[in-house]
Amino acid sequence: MSLDPLLKAGWAIQAHVYTLVPCLLLGTWLIFFSRKGTLSHRLIGVAFLTLMVISATFTLFIHRRWPESPLLGLSIFHLEFVTLTYVSVWRALLGVRRKNLKMHRFWIGVLYWFLLIFVGLLNAFLFPGVTRDVVSPPWAEDIAHVLGRGW
Repeated sequence: MSLDPLLKAGWAIQAHVYTLVPCLLLGTWLIFFSRKGTLSHRLIGVAFLTLMVISATFTLFIHRRWPESPLLGLSIFHLEFVTLTYVSVWRALLGVRRKNLKMHRFWIGVLYWFLLIFVGLLNAFLFPGVTRDVVSPPWAEDIAHVLGRGW
């Protein structure tokens, strides 16, 4: 495990990672440790959502996986996850404005559990790229080959 691949990566990848790490920390605090509805929860929630939007926007400048893609170098995953992030942030904020906490919790769950945790784990362990190069343990390559995702 070395940070060298990340430090040698392009600016968009570095910016993407540097905004996601605080998102993971802030999201964990918001979901598990904060008192919901307090001023600190709301202010840190704004920071979390802002960083998610910024991180998704940086994703649009990452062209490592499919540089010859007809979608300006973007994979379909880029476009799906960026769109889902924007929609999730919008819907989470709409839920708060309408005082619909069930809606707010659902969309925050999409942001945290699906986009940060699930997709992050997939990137770290199954898909080739900077994330896997930095954090993957040696056995991750064996799992990827078993699943047919050899690199």
